[in-house]
Amino acid sequence: MAEFKRINVFKGFIRTAKDYRDGVRYHVRKQRLHNRLMHNIGVVSGVEGELRVRARRRPNMSVEISPGFAIDPKGCDVLVRGVQVKELIKEDFILPQTVYMVLKYKEDETDFKRIELPGFPVSEGLSRISEMYEIEWSIAEPDMKNELELCRILLTREVRSLRNAVDPNNPREGEIDLRFVPKATRYRGTLGLDRSMLRELLFKGGRAYTHMARTRDVPSALSAATACSALAVLNEAMVLDEDGLNDCLDLLHDIELEVIRETESNEPKLAKRPKFQAFAKRVRQSGEALQGLYGMDVSDRVGAMGAAMKSQLGALEALYQVIRPPEPAPRGPLVPGEGIRVLDGTEWEKLKEDSKVPPLSIVVEGQEWRLIDDINILDRNSMANHQFAIREATDWWRSKLDLMYPDQAKIQDDGICHEGGYAEWRVRNVVPGLPLVVVRRMDYGRADYECTVWIDDIEAGEVPCAGQDTRYRWRNWPFCIDGGFVRTREPRIRQYINTSNRDVNYFRLWFYQPI
Repeated sequence: MAEFKRINVFKGFIRTAKDYRDGVRYHVRKQRLHNRLMHNIGVVSGVEGELRVRARRRPNMSVEISPGFAIDPKGCDVLVRGVQVKELIKEDFILPQTVYMVLKYKEDETDFKRIELPGFPVSEGLSRISEMYEIEWSIAEPDMKNELELCRILLTREVRSLRNAVDPNNPREGEIDLRFVPKATRYRGTLGLDRSMLRELLFKGGRAYTHMARTRDVPSALSAATACSALAVLNEAMVLDEDGLNDCLDLLHDIELEVIRETESNEPKLAKRPKFQAFAKRVRQSGEALQGLYGMDVSDRVGAMGAAMKSQLGALEALYQVIRPPEPAPRGPLVPGEGIRVLDGTEWEKLKEDSKVPPLSIVVEGQEWRLIDDINILDRNSMANHQFAIREATDWWRSKLDLMYPDQAKIQDDGICHEGGYAEWRVRNVVPGLPLVVVRRMDYGRADYECTVWIDDIEAGEVPCAGQDTRYRWRNWPFCIDGGFVRTREPRIRQYINTSNRDVNYFRLWFYQPI
């Protein structure tokens, strides 16, 4: 890279024509270097008609080039004013042939001037340099050191007129191919949309797809969540223009179609829900809207893209309704002792007397809860994996019982009982910030006591176990720990017995979180 030198004017300095030329050349070179390094080369989006090449209204062998602005490979500014028409003459080429339209920057010296001063020789010359351009057809691939591609067309003998591409991603012979037109970057973008709407779309999409990937057998949902995160970064950096956003949303749409296909294959019950079908319909509508953006004028594109984004938001609202990502509890100061929700009198009551092993998922009060973990008491591996233990007890013993649930189903199970002290264990697969329901299979014939529950050395609150039944003695006793107290992925839970002369028994433990 040649050395940069500015003119340094000092007292007595006499400037010559060469000094003026050096001064102008310095600023021109600096501007072109800035263009190349900071903005890249190519057509600048959002300016006039973006130099877009289109077929004429009455198709023939001519095309129209919209006005616009570009930066050539040397960093030169190229401004095209007014619509240009360029005819393609088939007879000039050996067919079949791919023909390229290229844009070249050129300079011409203009404005002749004659200077006559008394006592000085007559001087004359061209006093201006006109910055111009050429647009021409070529059979050679564009020279990326000197020219820019505006389009390419596969020309065959059968082509009678030039047309806009039906599928911009796969143009056919005689159709205008814009896939290889280089795009210059523009600081802060040229996006004329409401960025807050885009921010809301990406935030909701990221949450919905992340939750879907975690709770459903839909691996591509993770790709959709990643795409939302990457697009959100670009949006916040304000580097997206209409073309860039269109390409990004088009990619997100393709991933969403894969999410729909995987859901229909791996999660057929979910796919049949009306809300999911509404989601799929909105996704396809947004794809049609995005496809229609290709070939639109800049002025029309913003409104059409806004409509596509609204369709995407509608799709995500429908997805929210069907999978309902739970809201994490805010991370704030905790009040010890106020983190337990007693589930007596709620829809969880139906689980208490159910002899069947609790299901993998259960809908309670309109919210779906997924079984995330369980502990089989006296199973050596299960207890070791969860670090289950009885500590500081005055007495403890193993128990093997053959009892009935209120539905008269008889179940035999092994467990542990203890007086005094506490039981502790760890829960795996936990999502911090979400409530955690603990369900304990117990002998209700030896109940009527209260316990205090701690989680990660913080007192969550008291869990009453009122009443008893000496005939139908099995119960599945639930309680809920508030999401604000659930702060780690493998929390340690301790349950102390508060009531004297009572023992607490454990036969199975199940753990649920909302999905």
